[in-house]
Formats: sequence, C-alpha cells, structure tokens
Amino acid sequence: MKNNLDHLSGSKQQDLARIVEILFAECEDATALATQKWKKQGRIIKVILYGNHAHAAFPCNGLGEAGFASRA
Repeated sequence: MKNNLDHLSGSKQQDLARIVEILFAECEDATALATQKWKKQGRIIKVILYGNHAHAAFPCNGLGEAGFASRA
C-alpha cells in the first residue's frame, strides 16, 4: 500500500490536504461534543484513497476527473 501522494498532481495534493484538514476538524468537534466516554475517544486512524486517486496511473491529462472532455 502506498503511503505518499507523489503520484498526484500538486493541485490534487492540495485538495486532499484540505479535505483531510476538514475531516480532522469535524472529528475533533464531534468528539468534543460527545457525552459518552467511548465517543470521546473516537479518532481518525487513517484516510484511505480508492479508485484513480489510489494508484500511480492517475490520469493527469487535463481532460477532467474521468479522463475525458465534457460536452457541456
């Protein structure tokens, strides 16, 4: 399993960093408001990527997320 984001473009790495920041902040807020001990001990152990973001063959061709041009 990969444990770095080197295969993603800089903008995708920034997007993921912001997403992780939000996830951790929301988790912290949720555990702070918890009343039961087991809920207060909740934590994020790892963030797992899947699909195109998870493997080194991530399409960085400028055609969009799905790898094809939109007809909008």
